[in-house]
Amino acid sequence: MRIVTEDPTATGGVREYTPADAAYDGERGVWRVVLAAGDGPDIERSIPRERVVYVERERDTV
Repeated sequence: MRIVTEDPTATGGVREYTPADAAYDGERGVWRVVLAAGDGPDIERSIPRERVVYVERERDTV
């Protein structure tokens, strides 16, 4: 999965995430993403729907 967001502090004005896990919380209007931090604890972020430019999901193979 890949999520591209608007971020005025990032070079080019966008930031790209490849989370270990992600889910959309429609009640709160945010994407909840979990970023793997290597040897440390994972980092969880909430990204408001308004900031998300693009979401690419991998196809399920059955």
